[in-house]
Amino acid sequence: MNHLKIIVLVISLISGSLGVNAQSLVLNSDIPPRPNHPVDALIKKSFNDLNIKIEFYNTPTKRSYREADSGLVDGTFPHILGAQQRYHNLVRVPVSLGQLDLVAVSRIADLDLSQGIATLKDYTVGYMAGWRALEPLTRDLPRVYAVNTEAVLFMMLQQKRFDVIIYGRGLALEKIKTDNLNQLVILEPALNSQSLYLYLHKKHQALLPALTDMLKQNKPKTPVYF
Repeated sequence: MNHLKIIVLVISLISGSLGVNAQSLVLNSDIPPRPNHPVDALIKKSFNDLNIKIEFYNTPTKRSYREADSGLVDGTFPHILGAQQRYHNLVRVPVSLGQLDLVAVSRIADLDLSQGIATLKDYTVGYMAGWRALEPLTRDLPRVYAVNTEAVLFMMLQQKRFDVIIYGRGLALEKIKTDNLNQLVILEPALNSQSLYLYLHKKHQALLPALTDMLKQNKPKTPVYF
């Protein structure tokens, strides 16, 4: 954990012990920072409406889960259904933040995905470590490798160490556009689609009803894709 995160946590604890009205919570996210992203804005506004200040930290997925489950941070997002089956101290806020469309991204524009994930058995495939939606999908692939960050995932694809990567459609489109990775293509159809949620440590369970209402009120009408 970096020093800044430790400082924020200490300040949060001190503020609570002094009875300061505005509460401050720390949330991990395994998605790189995205200025003005609608989901980040939705979460910040919904907590702010409850007089709670939020700090976001970009943390690899498995560590994000572990820190939230231990109570070291207050929650983690965005994650698929069922995280609490493995991390028993987490509770899910029952409002979908958006949809994760898992797609294959490659330099091979004519790669045919009509047979689904089985098509990739002859290729070297990369994906994000800890993305639980990918575990059953990639289980039978002989050459599949997990990395911890988006930057490494795309670097290894560009350097031809991966033939294909599996990532979220919205995130892949954003990365390709931002970094001008015009040699890469997103292959259709999507391999899997699931809703994503915010999870809080169970010590914040009392917040769930009010936070659920705020998220429903503030949620954008346009669908958000990860």
